[in-house]
Amino acid sequence: RARSPSRGLGDVYKRQVRKRAVDPKEKKRLQDLENNPYNASHVRLVQRLTDHDDLFRSYLTHPQLVDTITGFLGPNVKMWHDHIFSKPPLNDDGPYHGANRYHQDGFFYFSPLRAKQKCGNPEQHHKSLRSVTCWIALDDVREEHGCLRYIPLSAGYGQCDFDRVGEKITPEHLSQEVLTPLQPGDAVFHDHLTIHATGPNETRTMRRGWALHFTDAESRYGDFAYNPEVKKKEFIQTSDGTHFLNGGIHGNLKFRLVCGKEFEGGI
Repeated sequence: RARSPSRGLGDVYKRQVRKRAVDPKEKKRLQDLENNPYNASHVRLVQRLTDHDDLFRSYLTHPQLVDTITGFLGPNVKMWHDHIFSKPPLNDDGPYHGANRYHQDGFFYFSPLRAKQKCGNPEQHHKSLRSVTCWIALDDVREEHGCLRYIPLSAGYGQCDFDRVGEKITPEHLSQEVLTPLQPGDAVFHDHLTIHATGPNETRTMRRGWALHFTDAESRYGDFAYNPEVKKKEFIQTSDGTHFLNGGIHGNLKFRLVCGKEFEGGI
């Protein structure tokens, strides 16, 4: 039985909760590391693959990916973070029992900003440039595996406080939810303000997806959100191109140019 969600997500949270109870013995058998090493907790989130592996790095310039991402962001694109999410069979870990609650990626990352855009102007907040996430299925990802569930931006919800998304979403928003079942190699793209979530993996097979985050190469690195009630974060970009957020490495070790050109002062 799922625990009560925090911050009153209510009916919104119920969209992602497990529908069938997990048999502990079957879960233990299916998640035995001898059967599949990807079930290990330390590889359920693998980050910065393109920093360390030529094969993954080669996909950054795949013609279909470049053609799609430039259609969203323009001719000058950089990838600043990538990671693989792995949901093992019958996963029910964490406060949401294997699900990932509704959220917007823009709250995890820096705010895109053009060089001439004025910082701290609420009329310009998040309206200059966009970051876009590409999510590539590595296994079959059907609804029962925990596929991505989108509430399109056209629903009109705007920017939400990360911990109060459930209070922002209305029944009308939920009626427009779109599920995106995928086959291995399929990809979906979403804006950094698109509200999305995933359910638990209720199947007896692995469910893995590779997420890549892109932005315009002209973007600046920093916390440009206009919210006087939130403590500003410390963003540092070193001369060798390493980025730090509050003292820890932020994103990949190298923000890679996918296509187009670099900009002085850009990420």
